[in-house]
Amino acid sequence: MLQNLHVKNLALIDEIEITFDEHLNILTGETGAGKSVLIGSIESALGKKISKDMIRPGAKEAVIELLFWIEDEKLIKEIEAFDLEVEDGQIFIKRVINEKRSINKINDSTVTLNTLREVSRRLFDLHGQQEHQVLLKEKNHLSMMDHFLPIEAKKSLEECRELSKKYHKIEEKIKEISIDDQQRLRELDFLKHEISEIENANLIEGEDEELEAVYKKILHSKEIITSCQAASMLTGYEEEISIGNQLSESLRKMQEISHLDPVIQGFYEQLLSIEDLLNGFHQELTDYMEDMDFDEQTYQEAEERLNVINSLKDKYGSSIEEILAYGQKASERYNILCDVEHEIDILKQEQKQIKEQYIKEAENLSQKTRKRS
Repeated sequence: MLQNLHVKNLALIDEIEITFDEHLNILTGETGAGKSVLIGSIESALGKKISKDMIRPGAKEAVIELLFWIEDEKLIKEIEAFDLEVEDGQIFIKRVINEKRSINKINDSTVTLNTLREVSRRLFDLHGQQEHQVLLKEKNHLSMMDHFLPIEAKKSLEECRELSKKYHKIEEKIKEISIDDQQRLRELDFLKHEISEIENANLIEGEDEELEAVYKKILHSKEIITSCQAASMLTGYEEEISIGNQLSESLRKMQEISHLDPVIQGFYEQLLSIEDLLNGFHQELTDYMEDMDFDEQTYQEAEERLNVINSLKDKYGSSIEEILAYGQKASERYNILCDVEHEIDILKQEQKQIKEQYIKEAENLSQKTRKRS
């Protein structure tokens, strides 16, 4: 419900604030007292276009503020879907109109005029003479009546809706499999081909990523070996200018004077640690190059396997997981079409049970509604 209205510098209004109570609120006054301006201010706050001429003469801007309080959880979720926070069921709408533009805010979040209108129409319905309003639309009558149901009745109503959804979902399944024999046989043949193609591939989750890594490594093996060999020569001890030789010479020099100063002894020990790291790196690099012995067969096998997987991805999904999931669904569909009559009998039995539950819940809803009345 609308709890509070605050208007400042709008038309004849300097500033006014009205607090609304529950039940019936009546605004009275002589013609020209400003009742229409108040109603117009509410319309403007809810998103109706407003002329800049409505700003009170001498003022820079007009401000209209509305405070709503709601307790309908479903309505709160609808409003939060607009990326708006609703705390304690309160909705605060503020609209500022100046000579250049209007600024719209909902709970301190700046929103577009369209968003303001979408949220407002869920909160408030303003009725005027000969206006086509929500209350007059027949399609809205049922939902309005449902709004006033007691909590227990609303639970039964929601259960009825869920059962109805399940019933119609099964109805759609029955329609999907209720096809003529010729069409069914064609689909079975097509599904059989798809299932066989996926099963014969013997896919393993993650193997495509491993194969792509191996394939890439083989494809660039010459470039990798060349660069690794160059790095090995520069960090080893074979070349005079290599890091290994330069480091050994540095160690020898520092060792000669390490006994003269504890600080130099520390430098010497740091160089020893660096030498250990360099030797470890050099050994690992050597081992890596020795393992880079790929033959043509390994390359061809990886390439052919990737071609098979990528071909299946083009048809059934962007990943092995999606391909396998597609195959599972195809198998389920195949099994259903193999024995359509039996499947339809099962689905109709489920429908019968749901219908019985629906009738029972509908009776509960009727009883709870009568108790309230």
